[in-house]
Amino acid sequence: MGATGSPGKVLQTGASVKEGTQIGAMGARVYLTYIRAMGWGWFCGCWLLFALSYSCLIAGDLVLLKWVTAEQQVANGTRNATNQGVYISIYGGLSGAYSVFCLVGTTLFCIATYRASLSIHHQTISRILYAPYSWFQANPIGRIVSRFTYVSSLYFLPALGFVMCTLH
Repeated sequence: MGATGSPGKVLQTGASVKEGTQIGAMGARVYLTYIRAMGWGWFCGCWLLFALSYSCLIAGDLVLLKWVTAEQQVANGTRNATNQGVYISIYGGLSGAYSVFCLVGTTLFCIATYRASLSIHHQTISRILYAPYSWFQANPIGRIVSRFTYVSSLYFLPALGFVMCTLH
């Protein structure tokens, strides 16, 4: 009983179900599932903090550009001396705000992804434990364990990203 099919299709061959491979990017459904598990409040809060942090970074770059331009004008004699203390204060404040927003945003994102991972893990365990006996007969236990560990590792990788970001 040979079976052929397109990638991503589940094909019935004999007693077990043959699994095809999927090629390409993840669909929007996967991202929405993860965001729902994370919680919309956590997701929006993290995005807000990241937007604020990068806004501070861009504003700091613009202040630095303005400062350098003013110093060049002073060197050319087209402008009187600049108040460097103001530029240093603004640039330092924006850099500090960027650091704080980035650190808090990354920490909250780590907590949110951990919560999402636990939620998805519990849902997956629950679905496996309550699956009908015929499903276990159709799928080899090795495939179930392999798929479960692979999917679990995908959901726990964001925590590794937090650790790497913190070490930098």
